Amino acid sequence: MWLKRGSLLAVFILLLLSLWALDVKSKLSASFSALLPQGSSKETLLIYNTINQAQYVVLAAKGTDLAQMLWQIEQLKGYESIRQNEILEHRFYLAEIPEALPNFEQIKEKLTVLKKELLDGFTFAMDKDDPLSLFKNTRMLSAAPMIEGFEQTIAFKLNIAPNQYKEYYDKLLNIAEANNAFVFSPFFYQVENAEIFAFQVKFILFISMAVLALLYLYWLRQPALLICVILTLLSAAAFSQIIAALIWSEISLYSLIFAAAVSSVSIDYMFHYYVLGFYKKYTFSKTVFLGFLTTFAAFAALGLVNFTLISQIALTSASALVFAYVSFVFIYPHLGFDRTDKNRFDFKVKRVLNPLLVCMASLIIITLSPLWLRFDYDIKALDIKNDSLDAKAKLVNFANQTTVLLQANLLDELIQKAKLLRQYGVTLNAASLLDTDEYHQKLSKIQKLDFASFKNNLNNAAASLGFKKSYFDNSYDDSLLYPNPPSYEKEFLLANQIVHFGDKFYALGYTTQSVMEEDIIEVNSVRLFKKELLNARNELVLAGGFTVIFIVAALIFAARKDFFRALSFVCTPLAVCLCIFIFIKVTILHIFILILIVAISVDYGIYAASGGGKKIKEAICYSLFSTIAGFGALSASSIASMRSIGITALCACFTVMILLYFMGTKDEADT
Repeated sequence: MWLKRGSLLAVFILLLLSLWALDVKSKLSASFSALLPQGSSKETLLIYNTINQAQYVVLAAKGTDLAQMLWQIEQLKGYESIRQNEILEHRFYLAEIPEALPNFEQIKEKLTVLKKELLDGFTFAMDKDDPLSLFKNTRMLSAAPMIEGFEQTIAFKLNIAPNQYKEYYDKLLNIAEANNAFVFSPFFYQVENAEIFAFQVKFILFISMAVLALLYLYWLRQPALLICVILTLLSAAAFSQIIAALIWSEISLYSLIFAAAVSSVSIDYMFHYYVLGFYKKYTFSKTVFLGFLTTFAAFAALGLVNFTLISQIALTSASALVFAYVSFVFIYPHLGFDRTDKNRFDFKVKRVLNPLLVCMASLIIITLSPLWLRFDYDIKALDIKNDSLDAKAKLVNFANQTTVLLQANLLDELIQKAKLLRQYGVTLNAASLLDTDEYHQKLSKIQKLDFASFKNNLNNAAASLGFKKSYFDNSYDDSLLYPNPPSYEKEFLLANQIVHFGDKFYALGYTTQSVMEEDIIEVNSVRLFKKELLNARNELVLAGGFTVIFIVAALIFAARKDFFRALSFVCTPLAVCLCIFIFIKVTILHIFILILIVAISVDYGIYAASGGGKKIKEAICYSLFSTIAGFGALSASSIASMRSIGITALCACFTVMILLYFMGTKDEADT
């Protein structure tokens, strides 16, 4: 017997090896993009993330701490300075070119003032490239924005692989904390969000296993059954991730959490067989099969919704459900689990509720619910809210301003458009770059000036005032007066928030005004994905309608004369959850969970109307405990979207409990 039960462990190990062989772990993602449907809106977000979530790091310090920290950071493997050579080479061309050069007397007059400032000023710093300040208003571009409260800011790049993010995250934080400095990089989100997800999965599994342990060890007194069920649930979750990995290159961690929760719901199949003694003398239960079929049909309908998050959750949940059903119905009868009468869970039903009246009241609430439902079109409501990193990101990315993307076919065209948009109050780093036309115009203007004579006069005037002979030899160097045409490297463009994506160039910018330009794309999660969310919502409603029709047909077939009792177990939890939605904004995940509640509740409705009296009631109660262990644990999650889903599922479970207590199952009602 133990050899047969050990086969479950062998299956679990085989699935783990398959997970490892397919490298499923590398496909699991806490990234927000893994939730989103394919389309132009997702492409816009990917462009934004390519620019804004590159592996650049912003480091800010007070006083002289920065130099010491930078030395420590430069020792890290993968460190790359963000080179500003392109800016330095063309610094004169980014300034106003003088209309005429000063003569000998004017040079001497300026040098006299300069000499006095050098002798008298302790902090005076002379620009040796342009000591006479002929090129005014040089737009020196900084790759790092100034951070409020810090005196110095630098930016650098880390050329590291995603599996090194956590290591470098820890190192950078340790260096910054030791020096009371500010450090931020967009890849911090991936590290912290992955940790939040990992903690949530472990926490949910702990809560689920604790509830299941209480159920199996205290009431059922079956520790061997508990071990086998845990192995089956873990195997179902692993199987679902293998199926997902064969379809998607990036799998949202949401799907893993849901698959684990749904697999715990499937325990009701095992309880039905176990409590009714079908494992002792194997009997194929048409009631359980019908319950499984209705739930699977709901997931199949949801899987057709064109929204990556929904389709992933639906497919992984359906896969976990099929694995669990096959295990509990076809494998467990051979493992020798006989029903015992020890510590039977029972309570006396008080027949207060009339099934017909309960159904009518529930249907009225469901019909009126559109009057108070408020749909949340902000796609970010599905993401993890990381307040601490959001606050840092605002310091780096121009807080309280609208983020925009400027697009163009050519880099020069992008730079020209950026310069024109400055008059509309749009801040773009691209506006501080030099395009090819501007380079030739500036070069032509400089070539008309006689810098050879000017430099000769400068050296003579300097000698007459007592400067060292070679003091100004490197001033107004030919490399600055006649540089090569600009040829910006990829790293430089990325550091300055420009990216070449597809066949276009994009620049990241910020504005406080509304800019109505064809080539300006506003990076706003509500506006970008409102259409996709509307489509997903409509498709979910359509899938829900199909599910309801299928469920009603299944209830008519299964319940027949006791149809309203079965229907009340479906309608009432749905009505209660819709009442809860008066107080919150509804996301597509909430609509998903509503359909899921209907699909799960129909099992209870079919069981309650199928006969079996106390044993059926006991099986439903055990199943409810398992559902609470799976979905109810989400209510303790720190992720807002998961928590609200958990609370919704808990309310549905307690509603079914109330119906059991005040309405009972068919045989109890008949007696």
